Amino acid sequence: KDIFEADDDSLKKVLGARSAATLKALADKDLRQAHRILDFAAAKNVGILTYDDPAFPRRLQGIATPPVLLYYAGHLPDLENAYCVGVVGSRDCGDYGARMTFDMAHDLAAGGATIVSGLAYGVDGIAAAAAIAGGGNTLAVLGSGIDVIYPKEHVKLARLVAAHGAVLTEYPPGTKPFGTHFPVRNRIISGLSDAVLVTSATLHSGAL
Repeated sequence: KDIFEADDDSLKKVLGARSAATLKALADKDLRQAHRILDFAAAKNVGILTYDDPAFPRRLQGIATPPVLLYYAGHLPDLENAYCVGVVGSRDCGDYGARMTFDMAHDLAAGGATIVSGLAYGVDGIAAAAAIAGGGNTLAVLGSGIDVIYPKEHVKLARLVAAHGAVLTEYPPGTKPFGTHFPVRNRIISGLSDAVLVTSATLHSGAL
């Protein structure tokens, strides 16, 4: 609220002259898009957590560049008392990688761990499915809007994840899955996780 109501001179003192794009964005006081997002969230049962919300994951408040807010579908587990394992890796993980991913994620979930992944093809999707099969909680972090499941083939899986945990994203509804979003969203996967398991990846994989 203080940032929104601050005048240009106050913002310039904080941001400096090199932040022209940020200053321009903050100068736009039109709240119609914000109201559209709130209406969408209410209609689709999507939760919104701001950084200072008591339910905002403390784990993410401590990372270098925490998300300003999170959109989520489903229910967030008790992350303060959960042991979270990020399971990530290649989209083309092969039969061995797929089998190892499923077995490890399944057993971790069955043992009480919350599995965190990205819902992509390969390791991500397998990890989420394995967590559900193991009877545990799972979180899937998107590189798109909460209403834009990518890949489309994982729409059903996303519903299952929401029923056994939550699908979450920092991107507003309608945001397309641009390639640059995925490396950025990885900090949320690692930030939520006590440990990260890479089951299958090439030397230049984004998972590494």
